[in-house]
Amino acid sequence: MISILSVAYKNRGGLERTFNSIQSQSVTDVQWIVVDGGSRDGTVEFLESKREWKRNFCFVSESDRGVYDAMNKGLKFVQGKWVIFLNAGDCFASSSALEKIIRFLSNEADVFMFGWRYLDENGKGVAIRHPRDTKCYISYGPPCCHQSAVFSAELFNTFSYELRYKTAADYDLFARLYLNGARFLAFDEVVVDYELGGMSSSRWFSHSLEGYRIQRDVLNVPPVVRYFYFLRKAFTVMVMRWLR
Repeated sequence: MISILSVAYKNRGGLERTFNSIQSQSVTDVQWIVVDGGSRDGTVEFLESKREWKRNFCFVSESDRGVYDAMNKGLKFVQGKWVIFLNAGDCFASSSALEKIIRFLSNEADVFMFGWRYLDENGKGVAIRHPRDTKCYISYGPPCCHQSAVFSAELFNTFSYELRYKTAADYDLFARLYLNGARFLAFDEVVVDYELGGMSSSRWFSHSLEGYRIQRDVLNVPPVVRYFYFLRKAFTVMVMRWLR
C-alpha cells in the first residue's frame, strides 16, 4: 500500500482537486492522510464528508508550526510501505500515474524520483522537468520536485523534517538521506502536476538563503557552488514568472 500525505491550509479548492486526482487513480490500495492547519474555509466540512470514502482515510485539523511540522504530524499515521507527499492543489499527472509509479517500486532503492509538470494559474502545463542524478546534483539543489519523490516509509523511523527550515526542509531531507547512504533511483516518467506559486517559488529569496545554509552546514559545499545555487534559483524564478 502507498500512503499519500497532503498538507492543507485555507485551500479547500486545492484540496478538492487533490482528492479528485487521488480518487481517479486506477490503483485503489492507497491511504490518504490530510493534515490541515485549522482552516475555517470549509476544508474541515469537506473532509468530514469524505469519512466514508475509504477505510484508510484519516485527517486532523489543528494549528501547527508550518508545512513541515504538518508533514511530521502526518507521518505518524502512515500505514503504507511507501509515502508520497501531495499537498493541497497538487495532482497526479494522469489517472494511471500511481499505477506507473508502482511498476518501478522495488527494494533496490529507498527513494524513487519521477518527472513533474509545472502548471500555471489556469491549470495549463508550462514546463516539464525530470529528476537529476542525486550524486552529481545534490550539491546544487534538490534532485527532484518533492511531490514527485516516493519515499520508503521506513526512512521516517529515523528521519523527519527539520523545522528550523521554513521553506527548504525538503532539500535538507534529501541531503541528509544522501549523506546517510539512502539509495536513490530516477525515472523520467512524468507523474505529478505541480502548481507554480508554491512556497518555494513565491518565497524564493528566503528559500534560496535556506538552500545556501543547507549547502554550507549539511553538505559542506564550497562557496563558489553555493553562490551558483543562489543565482540559479533567482534565474529559475524569473523564468517561471515569465512563463506565467
